[in-house]
Amino acid sequence: MTGVALGKLGGRAPLLALVGIPLAVVSVSLAQLIGAAVLMGDESSWPTSDALIKHFGLVADYWRDHILGRNDITFYAVAGAESYLVAKRVTE
Repeated sequence: MTGVALGKLGGRAPLLALVGIPLAVVSVSLAQLIGAAVLMGDESSWPTSDALIKHFGLVADYWRDHILGRNDITFYAVAGAESYLVAKRVTE
């Protein structure tokens, strides 16, 4: 989705395809962090917003220790590569 949006909005600027890589990785990371906050909120009876705002360090540690794995890192690489490739294809 990131690649398509950049390709459609950015026109033919080749730099925008490169911008898609970090945007895709950050969006996947944020989605997993929100998922970790929901899990921590269920375990500790914190609302998800409090877990993300007041206890972000704990959420990040939980994410890194219990959720982030080799498959996730591979998924980040694929998301970044696909964002780049889709943005390049859309602009051509």
